[in-house]
Amino acid sequence: MHMLNKILIKMNRFVLLLLVVSMLFSCEDIIHIDLKDTEPRIVIEGVITNLRGPYMVRISKSVDFYDPGEYPPVKGAVVELSDDQGNREVLAGNDEGIYLSTKMKGHPGRNYKLKVSVDDREYEAESRMETPVKIDSIKAEYFPGVGDRESGYYIHCFFNDPPDEENNYRLIAWRNGIMDQNLYLMDDEFVNGRPVDYYFYLTPFQKGDTVNVGLATIDRPVFEYYNTLFNIVAQQGGNSPANPANPVTNISNEALGYFGALAMDQMDAILEERK
Repeated sequence: MHMLNKILIKMNRFVLLLLVVSMLFSCEDIIHIDLKDTEPRIVIEGVITNLRGPYMVRISKSVDFYDPGEYPPVKGAVVELSDDQGNREVLAGNDEGIYLSTKMKGHPGRNYKLKVSVDDREYEAESRMETPVKIDSIKAEYFPGVGDRESGYYIHCFFNDPPDEENNYRLIAWRNGIMDQNLYLMDDEFVNGRPVDYYFYLTPFQKGDTVNVGLATIDRPVFEYYNTLFNIVAQQGGNSPANPANPVTNISNEALGYFGALAMDQMDAILEERK
């Protein structure tokens, strides 16, 4: 085995609005219609977090099998975001099918509801914002290139899973502000109440890179959406299948996509040489 060469990482916590933007749009090109020829279906992708807003909902339409990868924006929808404390807001939209909040705030422990009205049809989804789990630290270790694996510094994220709770996570990495498109998911079935060392095994960094790591604690329906999406991509080798299935969704009325209330913690670092 090769010796692991460690480098120092200079870390601090921060609030990164890019997280919300990138997470919301990261899945748009891997939602597929599961019929070869069908009427377009609404695709709704919405996220609210405990970080500062604005929060966004993106609405588009899928197209049939013969026009893959096209998602025309939906303008003029009525989009309402509300919580179980009586707070609600109608989001303002633009020509790109992006709907933004201006006053809604995300709070752990609350249930959030998204309602979308478009073309005389209504779509609804609910998601609970769990308590965020804190990142303790992150560490980089060097691996030389072997086979298809690139050489570089790979990141470990350390955190403690809370005991006596069922927790589900999505972990996200950015390199110099660019979000890694790989889906990193886990639940706590085998680590409940224990320290976790999560390894970003597909994302190499280099000396001088800025590393951003996000730990999203998510409810089970959102986890199932990401998990089925992961399985579809894995089975197809990352390519669009000829007759793909769709990820499970928590949105009603046969819409595609998902709505998630994500409890976030983040940490950033700059990779530096050990002196």
